[in-house]
Amino acid sequence: MSQKIALQLLTLVLLSLGIQHAFGHNQEPDWLDEQKLDGGVYVNVRHPSVLRNPYPFKIRVIVSNVNGKTNVRVREIRYVWPAGAGMVTHSFNHKLRSKRKWFQKHQSLEEQFSRLIRPDSAEKASELAQQRMALRVNIAAGMFSDAYLVDPIILPELWDVLHMIVEVDLEQGGSMRTVRKTIEIPIQAPLPDGSRSERIMRYDAVTGKLTTMSSTVETGVGEEFWFAGDQHLHTQYSIDAYFLNGNRSNVSDYAATAQATGLDWIVVTDHSNIDFNFFGNRWYTQDQFDAGTAQAAQFRNEFGFLVLNGQEMGAGSGDPSHVLAYPADAETTGFLPNPCAGGLFAHRDCEHEQTILDRINDAGGIGFLAHPFQSNSGFFSPWNFDNGVTGWAGLEIFNSNSGTFTGADLQALTKWVELLNNIAPPTGGELQPRANYPTRFPIGLGNSDAHDPGLIGNTFTYCRAPTAMREAIMNSLVGGNCIASNGPLAFVEINGAGPGQVAAIYSEGNTISVTIQSTPEFGAAGNFSVQLIINGINAVSIPPNGSPEYSTTMVFENVFIHPMLNYIVAVASSPSGWLSIANPVWIESQL
Repeated sequence: MSQKIALQLLTLVLLSLGIQHAFGHNQEPDWLDEQKLDGGVYVNVRHPSVLRNPYPFKIRVIVSNVNGKTNVRVREIRYVWPAGAGMVTHSFNHKLRSKRKWFQKHQSLEEQFSRLIRPDSAEKASELAQQRMALRVNIAAGMFSDAYLVDPIILPELWDVLHMIVEVDLEQGGSMRTVRKTIEIPIQAPLPDGSRSERIMRYDAVTGKLTTMSSTVETGVGEEFWFAGDQHLHTQYSIDAYFLNGNRSNVSDYAATAQATGLDWIVVTDHSNIDFNFFGNRWYTQDQFDAGTAQAAQFRNEFGFLVLNGQEMGAGSGDPSHVLAYPADAETTGFLPNPCAGGLFAHRDCEHEQTILDRINDAGGIGFLAHPFQSNSGFFSPWNFDNGVTGWAGLEIFNSNSGTFTGADLQALTKWVELLNNIAPPTGGELQPRANYPTRFPIGLGNSDAHDPGLIGNTFTYCRAPTAMREAIMNSLVGGNCIASNGPLAFVEINGAGPGQVAAIYSEGNTISVTIQSTPEFGAAGNFSVQLIINGINAVSIPPNGSPEYSTTMVFENVFIHPMLNYIVAVASSPSGWLSIANPVWIESQL
């Protein structure tokens, strides 16, 4: 079967998983939605969407006078616990000037932008996009932010919900009014770590015998477990996060939220292809990088949680593509220069892609392609896979701050499979090194690209490693022992070899096991279907088995595996949109 037909079949399989089609890098600020304004004032409460570990975290309030007819003063913010459990009051006298003039200009420009539907309008679209961003910066400038650190001692029991009310007193037009916001954060179980299965189903391909047993059975390889991390995050040091999202959170705030939401590590990747000065505040500088790196080191040392500071770098002329730079050989690569020239933020016309990848690798880092099929006219463009550039370790196949698998992700996943099809079969128990690449095959990652700490971990990567320390995690990433996910953990093993590893197969006696691990948050393991993508083709579909347990392993014994097979990718999904995409298990025939 041709590669083209195989990829078409893969696309049909992925469409059958209920994928939502949404193209583009969507970081649209919600304060542009007039329905979310109260008397022209934007009041938003930022917090984690879920809590899985009892650690401190911050609730942050953002207030902006986006479209008010007059200036506004923030007088008081109260954090109220229900049923008389307590209240914390923060008093202010903070003036917020009305941005109504800028907002109305922006809305008028949006109408012009929406009328640009012809392909030959690209240059005009880019020009309007720059003007639109300039207006958004002026609207967002001067946002007010307040934060409250939540002590985990007040958290309710597992499966309960943390309830809270935030009251914001505003003085506007000579009168006082109160804006109330309700917070509800579910308390969930920790993420699965691959250490055990509650139900084992064995099928013998020779005898046809099916055996099912319900008990706790250890799974995985030796002393290794699956750890979860988000490696594409933007703090207040990213200019779009600062202005468009009202982000006033630093690296330490991100690490604390990640720990509370159950992740095991994060890599912060602020935009470095920026040179912008706004009334004395400058982005992106070595001082900001050094501050983030220092905060990461302090949090690691104080709490034992792995947090690293990297960069998201612009690469190429025109609207640049984006490359994630991760520190690999040490806790930091040091600041990597990323000079660019054009555009509103001096963010366009960056150095050649090869120059950027060489700089990352020479500094002891590894580079991954960020959202390779997303674009934003005037700001960044998709990666050109025909540019001949080498040195990148892999690519994001699942990039979503909401956990929704989009059309752009589908394109990235399809391209990834195409790239896997071009990898030579393993020999001598391993894949051969690729000239000028740090990995033996392109690694597929999942990341949230969160521009606010409340979105951390909505998409992430599982890595199988002995510990959640930098060396172990980076070795796992480079080895491809990882899974892109928005929650569930699912993988295939062949004769004991898992994702990123090489399985030796024989003429008889081969064992294939498919493990699905979930929690009540994501639904029972029996709700998930599994697609086994073999050499780019959807070769096996395993329907939901209805098992009520949250962890199951299906073991197929005495299986004949064709010696021409090269790799297997496991994709597990549920009707609710939960998704797990494992890196390939490679196959070497011993026949």
